[in-house]
Order: sequence, then structure tokens, then C-alpha cells
Amino acid sequence: MENNGLERISKMLEIAHTDAAVFPPTDLYNEGWMLRILLSIQSEGVECFPFTFQPGARWFSEAQIGSPFLPRFRGDPLAERHTHLDGAIGHFAFQSGTKTGLTLTADSKQFVVTEAKMFSPLSKGTKNAKYYDQATRTIACIAWAIGLSNRFVDDFVSLGFYVIAPHEQITGGIFSSQVNKSSIREKVKLRISVYLDDDKKYDELQMW
Repeated sequence: MENNGLERISKMLEIAHTDAAVFPPTDLYNEGWMLRILLSIQSEGVECFPFTFQPGARWFSEAQIGSPFLPRFRGDPLAERHTHLDGAIGHFAFQSGTKTGLTLTADSKQFVVTEAKMFSPLSKGTKNAKYYDQATRTIACIAWAIGLSNRFVDDFVSLGFYVIAPHEQITGGIFSSQVNKSSIREKVKLRISVYLDDDKKYDELQMW
């Protein structure tokens, strides 16, 4: 009997929504896979999102991006980990020695990050900063990546952060408070302010 791994996986996926399913259908029908399907369709020229793929752009799911608040030392009480991106679209590569450590290319013209939510809200904060919610953290990481690439916002034709969710979730205002520009700005300022006792780090963050 032929045992082609890809064909076998395909057969299992095809019956995931039936009574003959061999694993929970949510393994396929979840926000991560729904986003990947839409990004794949969008990359082929079918409009699914309020942005288009720029020439030479690519997409990747579950990339990791650095943070301006990575640990300064082991056990740093103010630190956070790298941020996982549900979807990254644009001109980027991966850091040497990593498979998911995203870095913008020197000529990047597009960097869009998407967060997929089916019926759940964005996270409210990090372990060491309860007020520093998911939207704020992601946007700060986008800005950090731009800075590390020695590029400026005006260098980009397409730049943004989008929450991809069911219409009823969006119109219901589930995400409104977190994606508010003024709120994001104030939360980033507050996040920086806790480094006042570290002159070097505080100055770095102020410059950023």
C-alpha cells in the first residue's frame, strides 16, 4: 500500500468535519488555520483584507519578533519575551540560526502584522506589565523592528497592524479600547517609564 505522507494528511483533513473524523475538527477549523487560508488566497491576488501584497512580498505564520523590553539580565522583573505573530506580510527574512526570528530586509517596503481572533479578545497584558495589552505590545515590536533595520516609517508603502475577527466581534467593540491610538501611545510611555532607574536603558528607549 502506498504511504505518501502528504496524501494521508490530506485524507484526514478532508474528513475533519464529518462523523468519520479522526481528530477534533478544531485542529483545522481554528483562527490560526483560517488566517493562513485567507493569507494564501490573498497572496494569489484575491482580496480578503484591507491591504494588498506589495511586489516581492511574502507571508509567514507564527514568526517571532523582538521586543524593546527583552531581558537585560537573567530574571529581569521588567522583561518580556519575543512576540509571536499570527501573520506577517511584507519584505523580511529570518535571523541567522533561527527559523522564525523575523528581521526586515534593508529595502523593505511593506510590513503588516495580523492577529487572528475567532471568539476571544486580545490578551490584556504581559506577566510583568499587566496593562501592556496585546495590541500595544505588537505595535511596539513592529516599531522596534523598523528601528533595528535602520529604516523609517516613511520608507514603507504598506505598514500596519490588523485584528482579523468575525464581523460581530468587531462591531461589538471587543477590540476598540485596545486598538485606540491614544491608549496605545500612553501604555508604551508607561512601559518605558518603569526603566527610569536604568539610565542607559531608559535613554535607549527614549531615543527609540
